[in-house]
Amino acid sequence: MNPSLSDLISNRRVLILGFGREGRALLDWLLLNFADQHFFVADGNPDLPVLAQFSHYKQRVTFILGPKYLESLNQFDIIVKTPGISMGLLQHADRTKVTSQTELFLMLFRNQVIGITGTKGKSTTSSLIYHIMKLNNPNTVLTGNIGIPPFSVIDSIDNETNIVMELSSHQLELVNHSPRTALFLNLFEEHLDHYSSYQAYQYAKSRIALFQLESDYFIYGADNEDLLTLVESSVFPGKPVPFSLSEVEEGFFFDGRKTVCTLSGMKGEVVSDFSATRLRGLHNMGNITAAAAACFLNKVPVEVIREGILSFQPLEHRLEYVGIHKNIEFFNDSISTIPEATLAALQSLGRVHTLLLGGHDRGIDYSKLLQIKSDDVQLMLFTGNAGKRMMQLLKVSGENSPKMVYFETFEQMVLYACGNTPSHERCLLSPAASSYDQFKNFEERGTIYKQLIQNYFSKLG
Repeated sequence: MNPSLSDLISNRRVLILGFGREGRALLDWLLLNFADQHFFVADGNPDLPVLAQFSHYKQRVTFILGPKYLESLNQFDIIVKTPGISMGLLQHADRTKVTSQTELFLMLFRNQVIGITGTKGKSTTSSLIYHIMKLNNPNTVLTGNIGIPPFSVIDSIDNETNIVMELSSHQLELVNHSPRTALFLNLFEEHLDHYSSYQAYQYAKSRIALFQLESDYFIYGADNEDLLTLVESSVFPGKPVPFSLSEVEEGFFFDGRKTVCTLSGMKGEVVSDFSATRLRGLHNMGNITAAAAACFLNKVPVEVIREGILSFQPLEHRLEYVGIHKNIEFFNDSISTIPEATLAALQSLGRVHTLLLGGHDRGIDYSKLLQIKSDDVQLMLFTGNAGKRMMQLLKVSGENSPKMVYFETFEQMVLYACGNTPSHERCLLSPAASSYDQFKNFEERGTIYKQLIQNYFSKLG
């Protein structure tokens, strides 16, 4: 074990704040590595279903559960906060005691980490980088926001391990160490239910590169206006490496058919053929270019990068082709939680007859959806409070608007789409809203969407 981590934890009162996937992974690791130490867990859920898994450790773990779980925070030396708990709930706590798994992990391994953040495209880009890096070096791990807690892979890491880490704003907000290779894809208005302002969200994201060294690489999306403004108004110590869908003097760009590196001393083609990639859409060409840049700067040969891009399988719920039923093509883009993602999906697919929108309303600006006209979409279906607000906004826009229908439930909306999308047309779920009103996450929403479609057409025979 790293001595600095041992010194930090040994003989200290350590509280794990939040007992989801990350919290459980950390407790597992602490109990294994600190055999004589007692630990504490606090969570707002008084009936955690996972408690039975830790019953044999009851002499070594104290659980503080229910509505008063935040009351005794100042009794602890270290509070390891999980991403799902807002810092806004910890106003009464000594902030110097609050840390996160991400911070502890980066403190140990930042020199081996390629970290990826951005409002959209994180999981696809992280998975693509991992796929390419693993082709080049099997001693590669993937962790972070993609659903693999850092402390669940920590014991498989040695000095030669490549670490690919997807990082959300929630994971970054407490870090004081940045990855050696930091990739910042884009910035859009998001998570306003968690942050006091869009600026606060941007600042949390920016911590991926704020603590880099001058010898580190900071790769960023030069086509995104908000991100470009942030980069130009901030001090990021790492070497700046922009990526773009148009030519840049120093960086990486996609020229419509290939990715080119224009950095001094490294100039040349990185990817020459995109025609066989399974990733669809111009936004994914940007993700590929960003991934190629990160791998190239980490000394992966160009032939391995090319092989990885062409053999990569797209992730579920990200402009996923569901199938064809009664000559109707169905697509699942449940990952879409902002208008920009929906517009990108429409741009990728071209003509779409039926578009399914709505969900949990987090107060973000939906005015960009006004760009959608009846030439692009003929039928727009809505659900949830976000759907109500979208529909009101689009109805006011007047002429050349698609037909619109609102539904109380997601299931009603999907079944209507199945029955009212004509043969030889396309139906797309790209909600532009969070799923938390009717589902636990976007994955569940996408899975239910596919099940409802399958069940509908199975009954038709």
